Amino acid sequence: MVLAKNKLLIILVMTTLVLVNSNISLAAELTFKEAIELGLKNNLAITKAESNVRQLQRDLKRIKAGANWQVDLEGANGKNIFQVSKGGGNSLKFSLAGTKSYWSGLTLTPQFNFKDQDLSQGELLDNNLNFSLSATQSIYPQLPVKSKQNYLKTKLKLQTARKKLADIKNDKLITWANNYLSLKRQKKRYKLAQVKSKLAQRKLAHSLAHQKINEVGKIAVLSAKANLKDAQYNLKKIENKYQQAQQNLFNQLGLSLNNDLVLTNNSHYMKKLKKIADSFLPKLDDKSKLIALAKNNNLKLLQNKINQQSLKYDLRWQKLKNKPTVNLNGYYDSNNWNLGIAISYNLFNGGKKELKTKNLTKKLNFFNQKYQSLIKDLKLKVDGLINEIKANKINLAAQKLRLKKARLNNQIAKKQFEEGLFAQVAWQEKKIALNEVRINWQAAKDKLLISKLELIDYIGRELK
Repeated sequence: MVLAKNKLLIILVMTTLVLVNSNISLAAELTFKEAIELGLKNNLAITKAESNVRQLQRDLKRIKAGANWQVDLEGANGKNIFQVSKGGGNSLKFSLAGTKSYWSGLTLTPQFNFKDQDLSQGELLDNNLNFSLSATQSIYPQLPVKSKQNYLKTKLKLQTARKKLADIKNDKLITWANNYLSLKRQKKRYKLAQVKSKLAQRKLAHSLAHQKINEVGKIAVLSAKANLKDAQYNLKKIENKYQQAQQNLFNQLGLSLNNDLVLTNNSHYMKKLKKIADSFLPKLDDKSKLIALAKNNNLKLLQNKINQQSLKYDLRWQKLKNKPTVNLNGYYDSNNWNLGIAISYNLFNGGKKELKTKNLTKKLNFFNQKYQSLIKDLKLKVDGLINEIKANKINLAAQKLRLKKARLNNQIAKKQFEEGLFAQVAWQEKKIALNEVRINWQAAKDKLLISKLELIDYIGRELK
């Protein structure tokens, strides 16, 4: 009875372990799409770019918040101050002030004051409460306030950061897709190398067997041994390449070797990329359209435009600073209104303002010249990508013809083998040759796909 219980316990434990290991295996198995999602989440360059975008978004909110009413119990310079002081019995004196600055140039500064009170009376007298309000409105020149200037420049930085993030994601997706396809081919080459190694072993065994009956000589045996060593060497070499390619892709995606990345010809994500490549690529002959799209979406051109716009802001604001300033001031206190106009002008500053204006103009001219140089580089890049696609199409056509030829040779060899005119080893070699040509044909297809995706990325299409 005890033995029966122990057997039952052992069976339950073993079953549990099998189920647990099975679940772990299933949990570790990843499709390429899932691996891509992990890569986008874990990649350091993408994480850094996303963090930069979020920081700039926070900066915009902070700048906007700075234009609201401010409450500060310890600050000064127009911020709210709440001060309490005791002196001479139960007396109390405090003031409450605030500031509100508008991007239109209007600044409001209200203030409430309580004079000393004798708290022993149990009340505060209304006539000891004083309210004042000062207002300043910038009339000329129409120069944006500092906070608005910061807001405009931060928006430009955010625009660049978002484009940079999109470009990094596209670059990573294309790299990972290319490495995934390469890994699939490397795995097929590895399996094919295993077959070739086994075939070389069979040929050596065949030579040794025939040597015993004097049908082959030492040279044939030595040749078979050398061929086996070559096959084993190539197998090891291809195995190392496969392992390195796998480790490289896993490192890029942030995966561990415990993960089981599914290598399949029916990857849904790869089908999506192929659909994008076939659907969103304009005609290669319409070069002007491709160049126009690239101009509107190229990161370097965008950065140049942003730098020019930022310098234009600085130049316009600097020129306005060189002009006289006119402000309308108002003040109210205890039912009294005071209005006035303040005019100021810096008659002489040693030429510093004029020098700063010249420096900004010089920088703006430099970026304009750089823009024209970038346009030339862009056209050359588009030409190069178009020519690469055309060359890859020709290569694919050639590989397709070689595949067709290899299939015909294989069919002939199979028929000859069935008729007894062809040795099994020779037919096996034809099958290996067919598989090698098929791998090269697939590599040509993959190379064409990647070249299309690179052009689509360059003209600004997001792949995610």
